[in-house]
Amino acid sequence: MQDPTIKSVELCPDIIVFLKELSNLATAKGLRWFFLRGFEKLPKSCGVDLDMAVDPAKIEEFISLAEETAKTNKLVALKKFGTDKCWRIGVFSLRQRPCGRKWLFLDLKDSLDFGDFGTFSPVDIDLTTYENAGFSFPVPEQEWHFALFFMDTVKQNKLTLKSGRKEELQLLFNDLPPNASVFKKMLFSRDDSRDIIFSGKTGCRSVSEKPPALTRGIKRKFSEFVFRKLFFFHFHHPALFTVQGADGAGKTTVVKLVAETFKSYDAPVVFFHHVSESKHNIEAKPGASSGDAGIKQISLARKIIKVIWKFTPKVLKSIWSSIVNELEYASQINARIADAFFSGKIIILDRYSLDRYIKTRMAGIDSISRLVSSFFSFWIHRRPTKAFILTDDPEKIHKRKDELEEHEIAEYQKNMLKLCEKFKLEFDEVAVNSRLPEEIAQFVAEDILKVLGKDIFSYAGKILKMEN
Repeated sequence: MQDPTIKSVELCPDIIVFLKELSNLATAKGLRWFFLRGFEKLPKSCGVDLDMAVDPAKIEEFISLAEETAKTNKLVALKKFGTDKCWRIGVFSLRQRPCGRKWLFLDLKDSLDFGDFGTFSPVDIDLTTYENAGFSFPVPEQEWHFALFFMDTVKQNKLTLKSGRKEELQLLFNDLPPNASVFKKMLFSRDDSRDIIFSGKTGCRSVSEKPPALTRGIKRKFSEFVFRKLFFFHFHHPALFTVQGADGAGKTTVVKLVAETFKSYDAPVVFFHHVSESKHNIEAKPGASSGDAGIKQISLARKIIKVIWKFTPKVLKSIWSSIVNELEYASQINARIADAFFSGKIIILDRYSLDRYIKTRMAGIDSISRLVSSFFSFWIHRRPTKAFILTDDPEKIHKRKDELEEHEIAEYQKNMLKLCEKFKLEFDEVAVNSRLPEEIAQFVAEDILKVLGKDIFSYAGKILKMEN
């Protein structure tokens, strides 16, 4: 009996193969497991999550088997022990543009809660084999299937069972098979079962009370204030990933492909160039702005300040101009990151502050401006969760884009890696070596998945769940 509220989504071939192999291997090893619900259209499609029950004594073996099966099929498998005390496995395909959904969540339950009627182990449930499109797998027998569906319906508040509403219960019993002795015994073996059913006391898990809306609103506003205005305090940790390297290394193409991969996981993701959203040319080299340009940022007594500025020593002018320029860059890119963070999105940046700093060094900007730029780059800007440094033969990069000379490209790459190590940034050097952008993007996407770990469950499927 399928829950009509579940919207089935077609799976991609990689996920279908994974499901078939996992099912066959688990059965061959004698593991006690079965699909709980939403299996009617397998293996072609299923709901947002796929619930499974597994023998509690064998659940670790089942998880290991799922991880091995995913690895064999070049998929990424991640796991998380949820607040509901159940294991969740996420399986992700890294292929570019396959048809169908590229991800799947398996929710593993080692016990079945029937409320005040008791808790059953998966080994207590009688099973049968369900076949569809050449794919056979274990599922609960019809009466157990009905019992599970009934309890889920009550728990999800889709059925109101109160005194005097016997007709609602009777509607469910119309589909109950004649030999449903297990369910009838479970339901009516207790003297208080009738009171339990018609009072609605079915043992539903109580949802923890949320703080009042006013309290939540104040906390969020304060959190946003700290993030946006006091951006040098790094209390927040957005899922921020950067792809960096010399001009012509292929950063922009890789960033777009990685973003497409995460969009295919129905995960909210945003990608942008570190200067593309600015209202001003924030890529202008630190110190390059004139003194007057820096003064224009000040609104009080402009004429008086201009006079003071005229007699200000050149060194102080340089420091002030550099600070204004860096603050403008920092505040604007931080605002863009804040918008994405508070919208619950993964952020992928094409370049970041280190690229900007290295370019200022190569451009021969004065030492004071470089000092200010380095301070902002390494201590003020948010540290990325992980950076991916694209490197290649300088000659090949120069052929793709001749913005920098070959010796400048070599210097750029050397300085980038050196600075990442010096300031202990989490990073990977990704050697291009004539590889296709799709291959590099696949490597980066896989690494991001592993870095996110259990946090990926907060992102993947979020868009699909909102639509459902």
